[in-house]
Amino acid sequence: MTEKRWVWIGGLVAVGLPVLLYVLTLDNNVSMSELVGGDLITHQYAQAQFRLTNAPGYPVYTVLGALWFRASGVLLGAWLNPIQRLSLYSLLWAIPALAVLYALLLKVTHRNIVIASLCTLLLSGTHFFWYYATTTEEYTLAVLQMGLLLYWALQWDDLPAPAPGGSWRDVFRTRDRYLVYMAFMGGLCLANLVTLLFAAPALLWFVWSKEPGLFRRGKLVLTVLVAAVLPLLSYVYVYAVGALHPEWRGAGEWPSTWAWFVDFVSTGQGRSELTWNLSGGFPTWVFDALIDDFTVLVLVAVVLGLFLLGRRRGLLMAGILAVYAIFTYVDRYGNWFQVFIPGHVVLMACLAVVADRLWRVRFGWPVRAGVLVVFAALLLTRFAVNWPRNDSARRPGDDGLTPGWTILADDPVFDAAVACTYEEGLSLDYLTTIWGARPDVAVLSATPDGSTWTGHAEPLYLTRSAAALAAPGVLEPFYLWSRGRLIDVHRQAVWDAPAGIVALPPGADIGAGQLSLLGYEVRQRPDAGALQVVFYWRGGRPFTYDWTVSARLLNGDQVALTTDQPAQDDHPPVWGVYPTTRWSPGEVVRDDCFIPWTPDTAYDRVGAVVYRPADGGWQNLGAVEFAPAAP
Repeated sequence: MTEKRWVWIGGLVAVGLPVLLYVLTLDNNVSMSELVGGDLITHQYAQAQFRLTNAPGYPVYTVLGALWFRASGVLLGAWLNPIQRLSLYSLLWAIPALAVLYALLLKVTHRNIVIASLCTLLLSGTHFFWYYATTTEEYTLAVLQMGLLLYWALQWDDLPAPAPGGSWRDVFRTRDRYLVYMAFMGGLCLANLVTLLFAAPALLWFVWSKEPGLFRRGKLVLTVLVAAVLPLLSYVYVYAVGALHPEWRGAGEWPSTWAWFVDFVSTGQGRSELTWNLSGGFPTWVFDALIDDFTVLVLVAVVLGLFLLGRRRGLLMAGILAVYAIFTYVDRYGNWFQVFIPGHVVLMACLAVVADRLWRVRFGWPVRAGVLVVFAALLLTRFAVNWPRNDSARRPGDDGLTPGWTILADDPVFDAAVACTYEEGLSLDYLTTIWGARPDVAVLSATPDGSTWTGHAEPLYLTRSAAALAAPGVLEPFYLWSRGRLIDVHRQAVWDAPAGIVALPPGADIGAGQLSLLGYEVRQRPDAGALQVVFYWRGGRPFTYDWTVSARLLNGDQVALTTDQPAQDDHPPVWGVYPTTRWSPGEVVRDDCFIPWTPDTAYDRVGAVVYRPADGGWQNLGAVEFAPAAP
């Protein structure tokens, strides 16, 4: 088998196995803490809505992500939910990142396929790379960019200098093309993760130390400058979005769009979040995090690899690590570990050089076997340690969308608005905006004074939590129904029962005509583990007391049992927010009950008892029973 074919096989192993692992652990849901805020949710909204992400906006990453989100909806929407498609975007960058790392390691190890494959697999199994390859973040793209910068730098270093003079085309026919590539990538770094340019000082020295007269070559310098500036044109997108959607600019006041734009792209927000601190001793926990990801053995090998790379290449790698180390020392309490992720490429290059040197010693296979055993141990331990914490597909706390799904399960009518508490609103907004579930439903924030929803047109609903948040008197001007677990808000009383309900014959009265049951609906709700029984009541004479309704499933003369609990639901009408003393004579009120139920619950009738506490016991207004039609 030819060497070229072995190179391809090694690459398929080094990239294919991690991709399979990442697909199995791809993020598929969100937690409430993620919905509240953070980079992940900001990126998701940016890609779903073509809006802005964190400063300076990551325009290239965001626009490509937004295009991917729409294309993936057409191509993969039948199999993957929106969160999986958004997370898959990170995986799409992780694949070329690992491939480029593999190519870089082949270069520094003189095409040692085994070592290049093993070191690539090692990086793929580290906590941070694995996590960010399966969630909505930009760091796998940053690793790709660092890998390309170093690969092109070494490619340039390996080729002979071009002859003096030459045309513009000669720039792309000689090793100079790699300088243009690096300049273009530097501009892309400015349009993505700006801290990638921590590698720029060492790269500039690396080039200048070999070709000091480079900066006197006018055509090349001009071409390099144009290549570096081109990606910055993507910031036109940031300005346009900020001009069209001032509500997306974030907190603050600016005299003009241009003033906001300058402040945004200069990362004023990001700089304010830096935890500048030069005192308090050396941050030893930095090594704790690195040891957790790479082990002491690997870090020691990295230091040795800086020397084995040779003077210029060793200083290139050391220079990059030095700038990252300075930043880490300054921002020790911040997200230094995210900023340093591209530096993992340097660590793997140094490790690969040491492993390759051991692989080639004269003692042959005994040493090689030892190298393989060490890498096997590293890979197995990384897998065992990181699978539980990086399995984003099965995180137990990913229930952030549950409140939103609960609201939509009650099927609000078309173009309805729902007033929610803060967390309910976050959940429902995600489902309507990103998931695409009921985009017609508007999300309103509930406040104690009701100012955010009382003036909104019908159809209008409150969640039970939003209703409980309302101050005394806010709900009094309204006539309230239930709709599942939602509260339907009307500005006028309803005098007729809706068509389509199961009507009861006259005589289903309670309390000598004070209350009558006009009809009902019964719905199986396996999602709630309940039977949803909807009562339509008509009020008679004005009520003196507030009564409670007890809905129950009856089996013979007993209340049926469901999983050893009574199949019964007791609550004041409309979840307690529309007491019977507020009902007008003749008014129709809908009241929903969720009775505990499973498909094997045995019952033959549904009953409703209307009662209230009285004199240390209970007073019944009356009761009604009926054999329900099949739900």
